[in-house]
Amino acid sequence: MSGPPPLRAPGAADPIRWVAADGLIEGSHPAPEELREVLEALRTRCGQRCDLRVEGARFSALLDDEPRPAEGNEDVSPRATREALEEALTAIVAGVAPEARATLTSTWRLVEIGERDLTETLLALDRGEPAVVSRRRPLGPEDRARLTRRGRGGPFSFLAHMNPVRRAAFAGLVLAAVALFVWRSAIGDRLLAPSLDALASGPVDAEITADVETRWGLHHVTVRRGPAFPEDPAEARRRLAAAVEPERRRALEALAERAPLLLVLEAEDGTRRGTVEFPTRALFRSEPLPVEITLPGSRDGRRLRITR
Repeated sequence: MSGPPPLRAPGAADPIRWVAADGLIEGSHPAPEELREVLEALRTRCGQRCDLRVEGARFSALLDDEPRPAEGNEDVSPRATREALEEALTAIVAGVAPEARATLTSTWRLVEIGERDLTETLLALDRGEPAVVSRRRPLGPEDRARLTRRGRGGPFSFLAHMNPVRRAAFAGLVLAAVALFVWRSAIGDRLLAPSLDALASGPVDAEITADVETRWGLHHVTVRRGPAFPEDPAEARRRLAAAVEPERRRALEALAERAPLLLVLEAEDGTRRGTVEFPTRALFRSEPLPVEITLPGSRDGRRLRITR
């Protein structure tokens, strides 16, 4: 399969000072180990880190968006980073059968930041095949704020020379705008989510256990077989026949059919603030595999339960 087309390099008149990448690839992939090898090769080649999450047959690969200085570092040069990202995207697509590539989506983006201009390159997918689109535009206030909020100097050192009163007013306006955006957005709801470290009581507590960790407003849950997990679907059906409570019956029926269960985030009054369905087939294997789940938090979320 041919790779993405080459990109036009930024002009010498505005040398690239910083390189950053962001965005997400997600979809179905038959070989998670191949994904890990591809992303490890990406990190080795250009230092770009990526957070890989696998849930059953589905995966997501989120790029670390930390800007990195490009000057004096060949491994982090725009060309090296661009080529490494293109090769990683091509390798991920190549690992999926042609008829299944429509399940893949990509918002991977490379950002090359100069003194005056910024070049954005979107590494997208068109009908399951890599498609690279690039554009150049002048630096805007949001671009400068992105670097200065991360403590970067470089071309944005003008803040250090600004009149203290103006600098304070500028900082106040930026902080107020960011705070208003965060408070009113879904991102704000997630970032203000309380930290949870365990599951609340549910209908299959004896059958299923889980480890819970909250990071940056995301609840990361690892589901495993519990001490009373049914050895096979027939055992789950026997327990279903003896169960009385409707919620437990629904959950046991899902286990009996090896069907998905639900991870639910609830408010104090029991209202659902988030739900994600997760597969259970991996738990029935002779060597059971844990199931990794990620559920966005909510400022009103108080407990996590597994149910159906």
